[in-house]
Amino acid sequence: MSTLEQITETQRSLENTLMQRMAEFESQLQGSSASPSSTDNVVLRKEFQAFKELVRNIFDLLRQQISELCKSVDIMETRHRRKFLVINGIPESADSDAKTQLLEIIHSRLQLKTLDPSDIVSCHRLGDSPVEGRTRPILAKFADTNIKAQIWRKKTLLRGSSVVFSEFLTRSRQTLFVAARKHFGMRNVWTTDGIISIKLPDNTRRRIIGASELDALIMKPGISAAGKAATPVISKTQAGTKLKTTDPSKIKRSTRR
Repeated sequence: MSTLEQITETQRSLENTLMQRMAEFESQLQGSSASPSSTDNVVLRKEFQAFKELVRNIFDLLRQQISELCKSVDIMETRHRRKFLVINGIPESADSDAKTQLLEIIHSRLQLKTLDPSDIVSCHRLGDSPVEGRTRPILAKFADTNIKAQIWRKKTLLRGSSVVFSEFLTRSRQTLFVAARKHFGMRNVWTTDGIISIKLPDNTRRRIIGASELDALIMKPGISAAGKAATPVISKTQAGTKLKTTDPSKIKRSTRR
């Protein structure tokens, strides 16, 4: 769990605990043997309500600040990942070299024969030691974004094969990407430089980077995908029900070079 996730979980835990304690105190206050109309009781109730409202405002502000911090970190991390691509479906063997295999795919299948080995800064399999029957994805970093963009534009030549190129999305954007595809369909959702593009049922296109933007599209009248109920798909994740993702960043880096 990242530091930001820990901060968010701690904030949620503290808020839930404090709200529960205040609810218990309020219940005890209402059940007090003292007369509800007594001066002391009335003053205590007013002071407690003022305190509860203050606490709620503080937590609202704290949630907003954490949300803005998470957005800033996500933007910086996405910018850092612009030179990376994740490649799935390239067979793996004990003596295979990820960089050599990737270059072969780029030269022969993507028809980018001028790409030089030096254009690939780093290239390795993700995950621990290989498991029989499973092929680990390859994470590749290219020398500059133009090289990565050339490869990204050519990936359509791989349709029908087992090899799939995808962007190295942050955890939050991977979750958003999966949710958008689940609602609008795989063919209608794609990414470019970490930004998620959606082709809507009315044939317009929208670009999103946050959960609130996706929820707004889903809930907007006339926009929801055919046959799908207009209900938020991300807010549950924010509330604590995490969607299952295939984010490569959660997989340990292999010790093999």
